[in-house]
Amino acid sequence: MVTEKSGEMSNTLLLKNRNSDVKVQIVPLQAKTLSHLPKRPKVDLAFSDLSYTVVQGS
Repeated sequence: MVTEKSGEMSNTLLLKNRNSDVKVQIVPLQAKTLSHLPKRPKVDLAFSDLSYTVVQGS
């Protein structure tokens, strides 16, 4: 079940247990911003001679 609370989405699950129902509420975390860092202009990143290795079977 998904319920609406004051403009925010809230997820609520109802789990069946042998003895009683258990209500579990999942609250998503808000993204943290790095507001204490100084503002910098955007940059483009470029790589030359870049390689990577993938191990198969893992």
